[in-house]
Amino acid sequence: MNNLASFYWMQHRYMDAHPYYVKTLDLSRQILGEDHPNTLRSMHNLASSFEYLGQSAEAERLYLSALERKRHVYGKAHPLTSATESALVRMYVKQRRFFEAESLAKTAFQSFNMTFGPTHPRTVTAVNEIAALYDSWGRPQQAAEWRARLPKELSTKPPTR
Repeated sequence: MNNLASFYWMQHRYMDAHPYYVKTLDLSRQILGEDHPNTLRSMHNLASSFEYLGQSAEAERLYLSALERKRHVYGKAHPLTSATESALVRMYVKQRRFFEAESLAKTAFQSFNMTFGPTHPRTVTAVNEIAALYDSWGRPQQAAEWRARLPKELSTKPPTR
């Protein structure tokens, strides 16, 4: 069922995917339990679906629930935990909830950096997300400081003209 939801999602058929994400999570909870990795992935996927469909309160509730469970199951510094932190960061930035986004973004960065190293794509993405957060927040100096951590070819900041 999750594969069908993902199939629709990849075709940008988000409304078609959503009910399958709902059903996948319900079945995962019933059969596998709250802390099973597939259930945790299903929670994250459904949260993303709610977010994309504009239901940010429900998305946040599920993201936070998934984050709490992932911290319990995997630990705070696990990449799957950090992936949910990053998703919440992006949602908070869109909502201009910068203080909440900043704390989570730095936690995700620390985890990716510790696990993968400074030039791994996940770490680079985390650095660029923090820089984008500061750009959106109107803090260009802090954004520049974060981008300076990366080799120039890895930064997403367009060159100045």
